[in-house]
Amino acid sequence: MVYLKFLKNLLFSFLICCLVFLLAVFYQLGVDTKVSSFYYGMDSIKLSFANSIKTPKLVITSGSNALYGISSQMITEEIGIPTVNAAIYVGFGIDYILHRAQMILKPGDTIILPLEYALYFPNSLPDKEGMNSLIDYVLAHDTLYLLKNPWIITKISFNRLLHGIATKHHPYPAIDLSPWFSRSGDALGNAESNITEKDRAELNRQEPIAITKLSYSSGEFRVIRKFAKWCRSHKIRLIATWPNTIWFDVYEQPIYQQYFRDIEFFYKSIGIPVLGKYREFMYDKSLFFNTIYHLNHRGVVIRTRQIINLLNCFFSTTTSTKISQTKCQS
Repeated sequence: MVYLKFLKNLLFSFLICCLVFLLAVFYQLGVDTKVSSFYYGMDSIKLSFANSIKTPKLVITSGSNALYGISSQMITEEIGIPTVNAAIYVGFGIDYILHRAQMILKPGDTIILPLEYALYFPNSLPDKEGMNSLIDYVLAHDTLYLLKNPWIITKISFNRLLHGIATKHHPYPAIDLSPWFSRSGDALGNAESNITEKDRAELNRQEPIAITKLSYSSGEFRVIRKFAKWCRSHKIRLIATWPNTIWFDVYEQPIYQQYFRDIEFFYKSIGIPVLGKYREFMYDKSLFFNTIYHLNHRGVVIRTRQIINLLNCFFSTTTSTKISQTKCQS
């Protein structure tokens, strides 16, 4: 009887703790932290521009390699299709990146995925930092995603819980990021003149991507398959391409060559065209701003020009058979 009473008390205490925890989470829904305020400021610019477009548009989404690597403004001006740079923080992970894209896309749109290589790695993202940022953002601005993925609350630390409660009474103000991002979502602060000694030091520390064996049955590839199915059902055209990154000679090794071929094979196996070859989007370090994925302005122009050439060819070949595949190479 003593043991039974102990177990009942233990269970009751556990249920009370769970209830208090859930109430604490519910109490801080919609409350901005410093992190969520920043990402929401950036996201608001992209969403506002996307919602203002009434015709079929082109949407680019990935982590920050596209944010600091592709000029949607250049694409809009030269191809004539309204283009949104919907790239967000890579640390959020593939599931959330594609979830945010769904909020922008409409039937008739085209979406390009220049996903960072880490997004294909099993269980690599969100990492700890990315999960903390994701928690901040969904609690403040995306309760729909939280409801669909309630497991996220199990990742909330006690300190983060207390921080959210305290922030309820001292919320962070909205941040005006318009000086740092164009109306269509491109980053504006990566001009060569803005590169600091800290940026140069960070750039010099960059190393080749650390690859792992890909598994087409992993959660990351299941998310992409699910997204591709969603695009087809909503009459949205999906295209894949490669992220811009620094070239290292090690990428000529067979193990890397096979890794890149595996990514291309995956997309083609599910009927998704891939624009260009991985090597075409690997550049000298002099074209980068501060990380392995962040181009400077000069690099952005070069990379965007390549994308424009490939898109011109792609759109032409999907509406006409007169242009040969040879002319589709950048």
